[in-house]
Amino acid sequence: MRKILLFIFTIFMLTFYSCSKEHNVSVIKKKPATITWNEENINFAESSQWCLSRSNRWIAMTNYSQKTQYYIEWEGGMSEGIKSNPMFKISKNGNGPTNQNITTLELKSDGINCTLTFLGKNGESGVLTFPLSN
Repeated sequence: MRKILLFIFTIFMLTFYSCSKEHNVSVIKKKPATITWNEENINFAESSQWCLSRSNRWIAMTNYSQKTQYYIEWEGGMSEGIKSNPMFKISKNGNGPTNQNITTLELKSDGINCTLTFLGKNGESGVLTFPLSN
């Protein structure tokens, strides 16, 4: 009987203690897909007719009406960290892809959004942010 009373008292105290304090919980929200490369910035939620396709080692943002595509590929999957053999290509106005010569690609994730940060050989920089799920 003592064990049962002690158990009930413990549950009561834990409940009372946890409910008596204010708890601030940060909420992480999905961010719309965006890409920034040098002076160019595209918010895919605002720009119409963009679609985002991705795999475990690449991502492509395509606008069929503009015949434009941004394509980033790497080795190392979707785990966080610096990725090896990064490749970034841009195709515009239906022309063939041009290689952007990036040297560094880093992937970070908060579990809801993913951010790819990349640097070019000539000091260019870029950031791609996209939600991990729709």
